[in-house]
Amino acid sequence: MDKKVNAFDVLKQMCNDDCKSLKLFGGSNLKSAATGKQWGNITIAVDNQTVLDLLDDDNKIVFKLLVYSFNDYKASEEKLLSEVNNG
Repeated sequence: MDKKVNAFDVLKQMCNDDCKSLKLFGGSNLKSAATGKQWGNITIAVDNQTVLDLLDDDNKIVFKLLVYSFNDYKASEEKLLSEVNNG
């Protein structure tokens, strides 16, 4: 049976490979946010090259917003650090 990988496994591999196309824009880049009836919208600032790449269909850029709990992140970070340091 073939093993499956999920999107986070692929992203982790891209990070391990120091993939230059993978970018992260933090919460300090948030410019506006508004709620609606069913959906809200947000505006974030990104560098000009990313905008150009998104507009150029030939580049096949994928853009996804990753949202996570800071507390969950810290708990996972501590777990990983413990595994690395203790085992």
